[in-house]
Amino acid sequence: MLTCTTRAVSAPAGPADPAVVPAGPAGALTARESEILDLVAGGFTNAAIADRLVLSVRTVERHTLNIYTKLGVRGRAEAVAVGYSQAGGSTGPA
Repeated sequence: MLTCTTRAVSAPAGPADPAVVPAGPAGALTARESEILDLVAGGFTNAAIADRLVLSVRTVERHTLNIYTKLGVRGRAEAVAVGYSQAGGSTGPA
């Protein structure tokens, strides 16, 4: 599983959310966003991801847009590249 991590400078106030994976400076990827990023990296289309996760295509589109915003990227290929670099420099799924 592709997991995006960076070193946290300070923890936010309030209870910790175990479903949040640290990411880029704009925020953290949720567990669902990380799961969707894994599938994007695997070459799945939004429709195929929606079918696989039993979601609407619109929900998958929203998650991918959130991923782009949080990682500071503009597209799928760039999101995968940034995700892999933050996951320790891996060049592809195992």
